[in-house]
Amino acid sequence: MKRELFLHVGHGKTGSSYIQSILSTHRDKLKQDLSILYPVLNSDRSAEGKISSGNGSIFLKNPGSVSHVTRGDYSSSTLYSSEFLFALEKNWLNRKNITALSEHYEGINVLFFVRNPDEMLSSSYQQAVKRSGYAGAMDEYIEHFNFFRSVEVFIKKILQHPEITLSVYNYSNCKKEVSRVLARWLNSDEVYSVPYPVVNRSLTYAELVFQQEVNKVFGKSGDLFSDIVCEQLPDLKADAIKPSQQCWAEFVSRTQKTVDEINSLIPNSQALRLEHELPIGCEPQISLNVDQLRIIAQSMLPKLMRI
Repeated sequence: MKRELFLHVGHGKTGSSYIQSILSTHRDKLKQDLSILYPVLNSDRSAEGKISSGNGSIFLKNPGSVSHVTRGDYSSSTLYSSEFLFALEKNWLNRKNITALSEHYEGINVLFFVRNPDEMLSSSYQQAVKRSGYAGAMDEYIEHFNFFRSVEVFIKKILQHPEITLSVYNYSNCKKEVSRVLARWLNSDEVYSVPYPVVNRSLTYAELVFQQEVNKVFGKSGDLFSDIVCEQLPDLKADAIKPSQQCWAEFVSRTQKTVDEINSLIPNSQALRLEHELPIGCEPQISLNVDQLRIIAQSMLPKLMRI
């Protein structure tokens, strides 16, 4: 069996938390069946279906040191998963590190998910509200949304290193097949799964508005509400938040060239679709239900009293 380095690099809002739940839950089987080491942090709760950032921070501490990356296990393959590996690519994706890793590993494999722009915009906006304290409207957010330029730059940097085998999948096409995509990438005959169908879901419209109001008062404060409600009520269907048609048309105009360039670099079957007009979605959920209100009362209010 080849000794390889596997890097699942995200990016955000493409099923990363779910993948990390699979990996941490089945880390013993990965080692036993595939001879793949998946190091975990002591604080990791992904095996419980909780929101996770994966184990990429371990790798990023010293990505050019084989002894560090292998965690002392020189005979096994090694696997790291984190969207930080995309966001902080400058910390590891360079000739010096890749050369050092290639001297130990017989292959370096990178798994990268992309996502159609309309879905990515909605999820990124939601994440900005949940995790970064953003309180502005979608039409304000989209004016500065230049995410796909980062995707283009990342793919081009990866392709500069012939030692790396890049696998790209469009998450918009395979949301329900992520575990199979992971198994295929790991060359596993077994498809690993976990009893957590939704990890780190987006918010309903009412939840989003409530979190924004909390952000206006306390700043970055997803831990007061959105993290809790997403973990305790994972099966609530989130709402897709959309910009006005005018703002979307302006976004399409300035993003089309970048999307075309990305599509020229990835398999046709995984190409991004940039819709020129946004489809009409379902009516948003504009009220909080009893369970959501109970979470506010039981989890959020005691924390606010201590502030």
